[in-house]
Amino acid sequence: QRLGVVYTRGVQHIWASGATQEEAQALEVEVGAPVLVAVTTLMTSDGSPGGWRRALHRADDFKYAFGLSR
Repeated sequence: QRLGVVYTRGVQHIWASGATQEEAQALEVEVGAPVLVAVTTLMTSDGSPGGWRRALHRADDFKYAFGLSR
């Protein structure tokens, strides 16, 4: 906000993968162990991408909640 950038929405992609050597070491799991990858793109008020994040989670230590309404 100090720079005048306001994020108004984001798009998140989540998928299952097998841990690479580097990821396995960081997460303290075996190479090839199931992990969840989450990539988020944040969008500014004019629809331009303004931020990006990639997060990696152990599959046995991840819970995702969705809000639903009609």
